[in-house]
Amino acid sequence: MYLLFHLIYATVIFPSAGIALASVLLYGNRAGWGIFIGAFLLNTIASDSARTDLNSMLITFAISGGATLQALIGGYLVQSFAGKPNILSNNRNIMLFFLIGGFISALVNSTLSVWFLVTIGSMPVEISILNWLSWWGGDALGIIIFTPLTLVCLSTENPIWQGQRLGIILPIFTILLLMITGVIYEIKTSNIRIEMEFNERAKILETIIKTSINEDLNALKSLNSFYNASESITGHEFNLFVSPSLKNHPSMMNLGFAAIIKANEREAFENSLKHQGALDFHITEFNLDKKLVQAENRAEYIPIRYIEPKNLTGSLNFDVYSTESHRDAIDRARDTGELSITKK
Repeated sequence: MYLLFHLIYATVIFPSAGIALASVLLYGNRAGWGIFIGAFLLNTIASDSARTDLNSMLITFAISGGATLQALIGGYLVQSFAGKPNILSNNRNIMLFFLIGGFISALVNSTLSVWFLVTIGSMPVEISILNWLSWWGGDALGIIIFTPLTLVCLSTENPIWQGQRLGIILPIFTILLLMITGVIYEIKTSNIRIEMEFNERAKILETIIKTSINEDLNALKSLNSFYNASESITGHEFNLFVSPSLKNHPSMMNLGFAAIIKANEREAFENSLKHQGALDFHITEFNLDKKLVQAENRAEYIPIRYIEPKNLTGSLNFDVYSTESHRDAIDRARDTGELSITKK
């Protein structure tokens, strides 16, 4: 799995492509049936949870058919131009095998499969070229490395292969080991780089969030100072003071002021609201059905006196101390003298 690209269907090295071509070279076109079945099973297992929906089945059939066609075409081209049966018997044949068997025949499945995936909408066009290059490269390397290995291992009766076996296996395994080591190293260094970039971006985001929160807290502190410096504040004065803060701090949905009213002050408080022309002058709370009703009798109330913007229906005169979440936050603020937030 270390050799997987962060793409959709391609790998850095695809050994099956090389084994498939070697099968055709050894056993002829009849090996195509085995290649198709093997490719079908491999793609079924590799797909997401081996899904059986129509789209996934079409993709599996298309990729398996492309792999089979690639092996058959590659086998024909290699045997036609690189010599038969000893395709690696001399330098000319070796170069032709690399060119035709590796780089040219690998174009078949990568081109057909990527085209099919883009056509049915399973692969975005934006990443199709990168997937095609990765697919082609993975198949080409798989053919260049694993076709000779398979031929050497399975052609036990051919004296030419027997004499070349060690000379072919050792260099190829050395190259393969170096490639795997390089890929693993690149993945590890990439992960380190990604982690460092993530941490840097996280720090920037943390700074932005902290700055935004501190600005909001400063707005609250300025409102507190405004009240401490005033004997009494009207709704109009409250609006004039908090409107700039709400405009300059989009993260703040609203600002309000709630007064502490003792039980023996409730009647006078509600009468004063009534005399001011307020339509809803009773202190309210939610009942068990979450409907606003007149607050029950208790030792103290903390009704909302002013709030901006004024688009929160039923907020004025609502006793925030009647809800558990607000009550806990208010008690913490009173006991510690610090700012407090409600629980979710």
